[in-house]
Amino acid sequence: MAGEGLFFTGVVLKNNRDLLAEEAAREQLKLQKEQLELQKENAAARRRKERLDGKVNPKNYSLDNMDPFLAEQFQSQVGDYTKFVKDNSLDIQDSNELATEQSRLEGDLDISSNMYKSISGDLTSLNSLAAGNNSNNLKLAEDGTYLYQYNYNKIQEEVKSDNMTLNEALQSYPVDAESMVKQSPFTPPYLALIEEIDLDKNREITGENKGGYNVTRITKDNKQKTEKQVASSLKINSFGGWDDNAYQRVYNTEQLEVGGNRINAKDAFFQEAYVSPENPNVIGGVTSPSETLMSQLDPTKENFNKELSDQYADYLSKKIMERELANRGGKQGSKFVKEPTSEESSLSKDSISLLESPSEQLKNINNISVKLDDNKSAVVRDVTKVSVFLEDLQGVEGQNVGDKETTGTFLYNKNWYDSDSDSIEANLQRIALTEDNKPVAVMEYKGSSFLVPLGRLDSSLFKNKFEKGSTGAKIIEYSNLESSQQGGGAKVPGELD
Repeated sequence: MAGEGLFFTGVVLKNNRDLLAEEAAREQLKLQKEQLELQKENAAARRRKERLDGKVNPKNYSLDNMDPFLAEQFQSQVGDYTKFVKDNSLDIQDSNELATEQSRLEGDLDISSNMYKSISGDLTSLNSLAAGNNSNNLKLAEDGTYLYQYNYNKIQEEVKSDNMTLNEALQSYPVDAESMVKQSPFTPPYLALIEEIDLDKNREITGENKGGYNVTRITKDNKQKTEKQVASSLKINSFGGWDDNAYQRVYNTEQLEVGGNRINAKDAFFQEAYVSPENPNVIGGVTSPSETLMSQLDPTKENFNKELSDQYADYLSKKIMERELANRGGKQGSKFVKEPTSEESSLSKDSISLLESPSEQLKNINNISVKLDDNKSAVVRDVTKVSVFLEDLQGVEGQNVGDKETTGTFLYNKNWYDSDSDSIEANLQRIALTEDNKPVAVMEYKGSSFLVPLGRLDSSLFKNKFEKGSTGAKIIEYSNLESSQQGGGAKVPGELD
């Protein structure tokens, strides 16, 4: 019995030891599991913190200096952007697609902000102009309101009714200050120079046509001088600009015809005249100049090329002169008269001195002072009808000719253009000298008087109305002498070239 008891006790002790070991192992595993869970939680916490630290926040945008309606539209755009960023704030840094979309939205907002503030500034300026003394310079809408106000009301109406987006409405109804202010038609300054050398007094007689009239042309010297003057005015000065801003507009916007197409003069230059430093044997041929090449003609750019710009100015001046002089060829001048010798002339020096002496009976006829003294003018007793062309009226410099659109001018009042004819049948009333001793014919048409250079008329129509030695005969001979020294007159198409 004793032996059996001892064996049993040993087995119990051994089993107890196994149970304790197993329990210790389970406790150790539990502890390790808890430690792993804690480590996971700590790692997750660290990741959350890192993500929160890298969270993307939306930018702030100012509504300062924006018109209330535009500010409302802009605020709506900002709201859409802000919502997108907040909704994706934890993911934007890890997503190229989301980051790209954020950049696009911010770029659009920057553009809109600048545009809306610019428009708001224009509206403020236009409101000030409308309230000031220069309001008559603003364009008007059909209903009589200022055009900018009408357009801005239409913009708000179309946007609020969802008929148009704001950008569409701004394009359809512009309100920028430049478009809303009246602008006079631009007249290129070179035209005045060309008109000057085309005046009868500046032309030279180059021959006689079949009808026995002098033929006059613009002198070669005047052509060359004018071309150089235009080129000089087109060139950039030492201050990086132009002495006359009107030539800046010509430099940048002049159109030329190349190959039957009208294109900007700069494009024409590269196409017809540009010589590349890399290939000096080739002239022109650049049909699509790069931005880098084109910027060499712009004095505001860093790569501005003064030498190339001067070449462009010379080219443009030459092309302008060629175009403008193409239809300014030969003109019919006065009747060809052989200058009499001193033996042949019946007009003495004393007679010339008397005609040219100061007048005691000056009269203003259509803006020109005319001598009406008996010894300086002569009445044509019988009514004589003479065909008069517009060029004849323009032959007396300073005369009030005008045009058919301008009230208060001769052509407007007298309905020059009422018929299909390019001339009128006017009455020759008298022949006389102007205060500066230009022989003229005083004409009457529809109750108004005007002047025509005497040398333009066929003297056979009236010379037999004056006795030899009379004032009228002397004025005719004086006119012949004057006409033999200078030309002038209407063009005779197809007879000269």
